[in-house]
Amino acid sequence: MHTLHNADPRRLGPFRMLARLGETDSGVRLLGRRVGAGPAVEVTLVRSALADDQRIRARLRRDVEASRAAAGRWVRSAEDADLDAAAPWVAHAYVPAVPLADVVRAAPRGLPEAGVRALGGALAEALERVHAAGMVHGGISADAVLVAGDGPRLTGFHHARLPRRGADGGDGSGGHEAGGGGRGGGDDAYDNDTGRFAGPAPFLSPEQARGRAPVPASDVFSLGAVLAYTACGRPPFGDDAPPQVLYRIAAEPPDLGSLPASL
Repeated sequence: MHTLHNADPRRLGPFRMLARLGETDSGVRLLGRRVGAGPAVEVTLVRSALADDQRIRARLRRDVEASRAAAGRWVRSAEDADLDAAAPWVAHAYVPAVPLADVVRAAPRGLPEAGVRALGGALAEALERVHAAGMVHGGISADAVLVAGDGPRLTGFHHARLPRRGADGGDGSGGHEAGGGGRGGGDDAYDNDTGRFAGPAPFLSPEQARGRAPVPASDVFSLGAVLAYTACGRPPFGDDAPPQVLYRIAAEPPDLGSLPASL
């Protein structure tokens, strides 16, 4: 945590900014509190140089909508947002936490079995809420899971496939089968140049590795890969060059040699 920079805003919407938490590729993370009273929030503010990028705004909008629809104890949902501001921002409840990837890197042989089971139970509950809302997360990875003192938080909803209205007026699940160009989650759910889903290679599902749209079963597969990584200290399909990882995901069984038999 650092003091605010001179260029950082002192207020965003109903929140007063208190400190700078860090930076991302597209913005800054600020600690704030609702003016008057209320719990602390973490505000992600898009850099002014990127504020005109409609793809970033679309990702933020999807993250807000999807995380609110799946809100629950283990889901990091948006508290407030202004996506039409000159520099859009999103506020989440502030929970001191670190990415699961950092936790595993500090335990290269994997976490204890009890910790893996607790993590799996909480994330399965979060994923159940995502699917019950008619969505597909599509980007479950060790970087999309934050580990706090009271348990994990599922994040990273900016590539979620949202429910959409079918032609017959019924709800068309965002998790329906589609080809590599499927856009149920929005125009930037896939890389426009490659047609592949924009996600971390070691945790993609076989259909995503083949360039197809994710379905609910894709999330379950990715969750399994995350838990195997947590238990073994390394991804089950390796973490070398993405083409090699994607090939193994699509065509070979996972390497679970160091996974405890009890898991």
